[in-house]
Amino acid sequence: MKINEITPHITEIAPGKAKQTAETSFNDLLNARLGAVSESKASSPVAAVSATAPTDSSLRLESLAVTENAINTLDSYGTALKNSSLSTEDLQPFISAMEEETSAILAIREKISGEDPLAGLLDRVATVTYLETAKYHRGDYSN
Repeated sequence: MKINEITPHITEIAPGKAKQTAETSFNDLLNARLGAVSESKASSPVAAVSATAPTDSSLRLESLAVTENAINTLDSYGTALKNSSLSTEDLQPFISAMEEETSAILAIREKISGEDPLAGLLDRVATVTYLETAKYHRGDYSN
């Protein structure tokens, strides 16, 4: 005896559900679903707000300049750490510069929306510069 003979109502198609045929491909289903998702994103109020509030180009240039300076300072600091003849006091100018750059990055970051890719870059650079200054003040590089 087959299971279908015991419970024939289970094999019926549920109302509102289409029977999948061999002609329906995964790619067709995926494209249909992606189309539905993109339509819902385009009509959402969040997308409309972010599209109307682009970041000012002068603010973007300023943030990139501050970020570039911070990365250059981090690079110089890394080179100075490799030099065993330098004492921890000799590293203080790098630390002061990184603290100022971190403050500048955070001040600019407040003006940029969280959805902007530039905001992620500013967050990462500010995190690295802050961590390096914290390591220095904690005494990780003491002789």
